Amino acid sequence: RDIPIPQKELIVIMRRTMTVKAIAAATEISERAITRVLKNFRDTGSVTGQRLCPIGRPRELSSWDVDYLESLIERKPDIFLSELQQSLRNACNVEVSAETIGRSLKRRGLTRKTVSSI
Repeated sequence: RDIPIPQKELIVIMRRTMTVKAIAAATEISERAITRVLKNFRDTGSVTGQRLCPIGRPRELSSWDVDYLESLIERKPDIFLSELQQSLRNACNVEVSAETIGRSLKRRGLTRKTVSSI
């Protein structure tokens, strides 16, 4: 089970005056889980165990690039992904696919529009 963050913080405070075995008895959390929380706190300074290095592939577009794309969309809401791609290439010297631009905008909460003939 996942231990809530406030409870993890309490474990760190309790460790100042109690043994791991006593904390386990008082909180009904396993000794192994308590040891893991304390190790995370020792290693990272945080009970959440934040990673020292990010996992996964780095993003091709920086947050500044996506901000620029959003500003283009605010100025011209009916702009196409191919036009965004060209503007990004010219202004920021960043070469990415239209699909990458679409996914980045989707992560920011911007949805696609559909083009229909009248």
